[in-house]
Amino acid sequence: MNKIFQSSSNPAKLSLTIRGILIGLIPLALLLSGVAGANLVQADFENLIETLIGAITAITMAVSAIATLYGVIRKIVLSFKK
Repeated sequence: MNKIFQSSSNPAKLSLTIRGILIGLIPLALLLSGVAGANLVQADFENLIETLIGAITAITMAVSAIATLYGVIRKIVLSFKK
């Protein structure tokens, strides 16, 4: 595995930074599915689904940002310890 993709604490695992970025792709996929006109449900449930998608988007963006930032900081700190 490329060193950039390796975890600083356990080289056998995927980097937290990369995992955070991958989690950040979930809201993008949700946004693109809405732009592409994908019909997720019937008209009766559209408001509920839009609310849920909005909440999922906000939560995954926050988790992604936190995980990415934490991963970058951890990688920097652990690289100076070696």
